[in-house]
Amino acid sequence: INLYVTRAPKEEVKIEPVSMNTTTYIDPDIPRQFDFNDLYNEMKNPSVSSKKQIEMQTNPVGAKNRVGGSDTWVWNGRPDWSNIFKHLRDLKNQNREIGCCFCGAPVIGADLKKNCDKYSSAEGGVVFSLHKENF
Repeated sequence: INLYVTRAPKEEVKIEPVSMNTTTYIDPDIPRQFDFNDLYNEMKNPSVSSKKQIEMQTNPVGAKNRVGGSDTWVWNGRPDWSNIFKHLRDLKNQNREIGCCFCGAPVIGADLKKNCDKYSSAEGGVVFSLHKENF
């Protein structure tokens, strides 16, 4: 999961921990990699530019923007969609059906749809599908 924060403040935002009753939401048989506070803090203080996404995800050792060391990444700034879609299309050892989930402004959804169509290839066996909700 890649989350992009496009209007992060320049100065670090101090976050007061939030206490949550997690007994309703947490399955004790599934180990948690991070909690609400970890994700919220990274969303308020994204530490890595989205321009470094391909580089960081290709060699993720020590990446400080992986929330709790999981496969959830938080990026600062608007990504270069074309480079990301091209990179994903060209990977050889991955699932060939790639979902792109999005909730946000219609203009960004239109840009994602354009890239899903552009980089999907029946011959190459990669299909990007956009799942979106606009507000």
